Amino acid sequence: MWNKLNKSMMFCQMMFGLSFYGVMVILTRFFLENLDYSEADTMMVVGAFSSIGPLFAIAGGFIADKFLGAYRSLTIAYLGFTCGYVLLVLGASTVNIPMSLAGIALASYGRGLMSPSYPSLYKRTFKSQEDFENGYPVNYSVNNVGALLGQYLFPMFVLVIGFYGSFALSGILAFAALFMLFTFRKQLQGVGADIDKAPVSTANWIKFGITSVAMIGMVFFMFSNMDIGKNIVYAIGLAAIGYFISLMFKAERADALRMGTIIIVTVLTTAFFVYYGQMMTSMTMVTINTMRGDLFGLIPIAPEASMSMNPLWCIVAGPVIAATFSGLEKRNIHFTTATKIGFSFILTAIAFWYPCVCS
Repeated sequence: MWNKLNKSMMFCQMMFGLSFYGVMVILTRFFLENLDYSEADTMMVVGAFSSIGPLFAIAGGFIADKFLGAYRSLTIAYLGFTCGYVLLVLGASTVNIPMSLAGIALASYGRGLMSPSYPSLYKRTFKSQEDFENGYPVNYSVNNVGALLGQYLFPMFVLVIGFYGSFALSGILAFAALFMLFTFRKQLQGVGADIDKAPVSTANWIKFGITSVAMIGMVFFMFSNMDIGKNIVYAIGLAAIGYFISLMFKAERADALRMGTIIIVTVLTTAFFVYYGQMMTSMTMVTINTMRGDLFGLIPIAPEASMSMNPLWCIVAGPVIAATFSGLEKRNIHFTTATKIGFSFILTAIAFWYPCVCS
């Protein structure tokens, strides 16, 4: 089941988790202390950075399917991460706000390209659908390990090497993933879809370039003008939903019903990730103002590293949940994937509702 291609991609996934979540967790303090932003403005900018990537995955999927293919899109995504972190290094060294905003705009663009490209290419590195389904949870765990280490360690790195040193470390990690993708270029393109194997036309490169400049420019504008930027986020979401609905009307009735189910789940998931990104920033702000710097008086942890508990619970609870559903299936109790997702939304709603009641 395992081979050098899917192992190399999981290495890239680990580098993403370490670098991206490491940067994300220290951005709040960076904007507060280094760039002298207010708490309200920091929450807006960092919250947008956390949530805009999943939203931009809609455009990233279109680029991968129509212009470049999954491998090229993934490679350019890691190039975007690397360049974005370099700009953050320069922005931190010179206290340059526009350069820092350009850096996180590039990182957001990279995440939007990576999110739809990675799983489609990763799937093709396996010999069968069954192997992929068995292997993908391991890949998700690798991402969580990277996120856990990044979110826990980077606030401590800042104390030793500063913000610019931490951003530089993220750039090195992203470049390591980029180097790995270049190393296995021929093999990954060989297992890719037809669009990965065929050369890209000049017209498609031009379309991609124009689309990319527009996306990065829009994100930079959003970060610079958050009052207008939040309306742009809503417009992007509505445009994507409208485009999908137009495809539904062109499809056969059976396919249209399936697409209707997909769009409901997509709307819920997109809304969840957008507001989840905002929640992470809000919780980080709260912990900075309230935490004392340790957990249970025993484990040293920086206040902004409290979000590392999220991937930790994914790592700890994931196998337990998988074993629970496996045990139920042995007793002939089966839940569809959609039902399992429904359970997760119900539990998430209870988690958000409970503190409101207690307060």
